[in-house]
Amino acid sequence: MNEVVAFPTFSVTIVPCLRDNYAYLLTAPGGALPVPGDAAIVIDAGEAAAVNAALAGPVRSRPPANLLTTASRETAGPLPQRPVRSRPPANLLTTASRETAGPLPQGPVRLRLGAILATHHHLDHVGGHRELLEKTPNIPVFGSAYDGAQARIFGQTRLLEDGETFDVPFRASPFAGVRVQAFHVPGHTLGALAYLVDGVALFTGDTWFLGGCGRLFEGTPAQMRESLTRMAALGDDIVVFPGHEYTVGNLAFAVATGGTPARAQALRAAEEARAAGRPTVPSTIGAERQTNPFLQTADVAEFAKLRAAKDVF
Repeated sequence: MNEVVAFPTFSVTIVPCLRDNYAYLLTAPGGALPVPGDAAIVIDAGEAAAVNAALAGPVRSRPPANLLTTASRETAGPLPQRPVRSRPPANLLTTASRETAGPLPQGPVRLRLGAILATHHHLDHVGGHRELLEKTPNIPVFGSAYDGAQARIFGQTRLLEDGETFDVPFRASPFAGVRVQAFHVPGHTLGALAYLVDGVALFTGDTWFLGGCGRLFEGTPAQMRESLTRMAALGDDIVVFPGHEYTVGNLAFAVATGGTPARAQALRAAEEARAAGRPTVPSTIGAERQTNPFLQTADVAEFAKLRAAKDVF
């Protein structure tokens, strides 16, 4: 059963794919029992079977292993129009309570696919596009202008520039949907994007992992460091959803290269989550500032040395 993280204006279903990838389904608030015809948005559809199963199956709420989801609408108040900087503690998001969130679904959830967002062109992030589009043609497929110019993402219809903002609906009437801002974050690849959804959740693909960052397949250390620095400046309460379950290995490296109490505690929490069969994602930018060594380098040279050491760890 996939797990869901609730925000005031949308829900995120965590969808394990392939060996250690994550796709994410964005649905209307509550996410469990949609109005007939409601759509879901998928980010990084690396495996069609996993996405289709999530579209058709139930979800469950849970407190993430080492952090929080946004509080319920009743307790959190209206959604801010810009990234939040002083809401609940930066490293502890909790899911909405059963009392405020309502009962979990007793039967299957049936959603249609309404849009696909790709963070970059690697097959483990876009390999499900062909099958998904055969079943649901004529839906928008978003990716970077760089990848679109090279036709690297199957079915891409929208070529996004850095900073571009767009709305994606879950339903037309009454309108429900999310506002998404795309950030060009080169490093792992030259066309990589991160997506900031409603100013509270950041989907980082393979640029930023919990406790680490992606390998430099196309970009440079300077590009990757700048991309991470730019995303980290969005605010400590922003919730980070990365593209892979690499947290334990990343934090083991972080402890080995400069152990701190925060890093050691985060590693223990990640190990416990994985031992229980749960994902370690998501986290917050504030928590990552305390535990991710790639956010703590003094300059590009130090970053490059750290990335080279991680490559052979």
